[in-house]
Amino acid sequence: MRFAFLLAPIAAICPTSAGASSFTGLHPEAPSTEQAAQETDRKAEFKARYAAAKGDLEALWELHEWCDAFGLESEDKRVLRAILKLDDSDRKAHEGLGHIEHEGNWFKDQKELSKHLAKAAEKEGRAKGFVKFKDQWVDPKHLPFLEKGLVLSPDGEWITAELQQRIENGWKRQDLEWVSPEEFSKLDEGLWKVGEQWLSLEEANEHHAKLGSWWKIPGETFELWTTLPRDKAEEALAVMERSVFDLKKFYGRLPESRARVVLLDSINQYNELGSGNFEATETESQGLSSAYTGYFADIWWDVEKGEFLRAAVAYWDTSSDASNRFGIHAARFAAGMALTEALDPSPKFEAKFAKKLRGEQPEYKSADLRSFWSEKKLPNFLRYGVPVWNERFFVDRSATGNGADPFWARKWSISNINRRGGTDSISKILSLGGENQAQDIGKLFIETGLLVSFIVNGNHAEVTAAYDVWRKAFNGEGDLEKATEALRGALLNAEEAIWNYANESE
Repeated sequence: MRFAFLLAPIAAICPTSAGASSFTGLHPEAPSTEQAAQETDRKAEFKARYAAAKGDLEALWELHEWCDAFGLESEDKRVLRAILKLDDSDRKAHEGLGHIEHEGNWFKDQKELSKHLAKAAEKEGRAKGFVKFKDQWVDPKHLPFLEKGLVLSPDGEWITAELQQRIENGWKRQDLEWVSPEEFSKLDEGLWKVGEQWLSLEEANEHHAKLGSWWKIPGETFELWTTLPRDKAEEALAVMERSVFDLKKFYGRLPESRARVVLLDSINQYNELGSGNFEATETESQGLSSAYTGYFADIWWDVEKGEFLRAAVAYWDTSSDASNRFGIHAARFAAGMALTEALDPSPKFEAKFAKKLRGEQPEYKSADLRSFWSEKKLPNFLRYGVPVWNERFFVDRSATGNGADPFWARKWSISNINRRGGTDSISKILSLGGENQAQDIGKLFIETGLLVSFIVNGNHAEVTAAYDVWRKAFNGEGDLEKATEALRGALLNAEEAIWNYANESE
């Protein structure tokens, strides 16, 4: 009885061979003759209604509702398109047709929108001097990173896709070391991660005091590699970051990624790194490490990664009060040099030279170095003058109170020049890097800083006007080569004013 009860209703709805034509649950019948006639009549009525409504928005919207009521989809789309011919901004009509809105414009489908976005990206990319990488337009200086499969993290660092995944999974970073959620308790204990070890601050300072094992500390604008103790390293990084205000003001912008500074704890370490005694690898080609208290490492590569390290190098000696007081100048010079290089790199050379590396230290040829330096946009009197200005001619905004002199660094620097024979001709200073200047290089460095100080604070009408044009050109608004020559000419014309500025400032 139970099974008979269940089967009875099923039998009642299942078609039999005799009654199959009457079943409409799964296979609808073809329209009847009467239904076909009604549909033909409606299409004819639509044509009449459409002809009457054409050009009349109100009538067309009434026709749209009539089409919708009778399920005339193709006719309804025709009506909506007619409405848009009269009023292309009508949102309801666009949405009725399934159009997609983007930045105030409507596109018939995602394919049309994607095509539009691709053309817009190409136009914008070409205008910016970008190049195409896969399906994106990118800054040429990003190519070396993108070709290695790196991605730009939210804090502006190029990292692997694996590290990007770690960030998304909640990992934290201690300096440049990544820490998994399982190890967060070590951070709470005040320990420092070194490789796979967790060390106390004292142990970490001892480990990082050696060349190649330095602290690597990311700041807002700079990445500091240093053998200094942690507290002094953080002080040095703060000094560097405070100088960013002046550097940004001079150039008109900051680099997209952090500029690297290597700050060592003694002149011995500095000489070892500069001379090539460290890992039997020279880091600079111009001999400036012995001519001044800092330099840009123009031939220093991470061979394994195929990466140009692009680092400015200086030292902060804390062994005596006198040497410790000079540390602020070393940090500011290196900051200026690193940021200058970051704004004026040699990406074409770097990309080409990186392909030469085969896991061994590269062998430079004269042509390589010429290629590296010829790609630069800045003349030497600015390339070195801006870092020296940042170091020796800055206005000390921390000098407040009775007797404090915010211009002490400028006065001290000009007195250095005067003790060494006085200011050279402006033409000689502007030709920094030419022949027969080896003995004068240290003094000429300081004098380039004087020129930049005059550009910024000299209030000389011609120089100020030339500098304003130059800064715009440096940021892509004008011919930089012509602007540089105009600035050079303005400084030559202002020679007497520059000497007066130096004498008044001492």
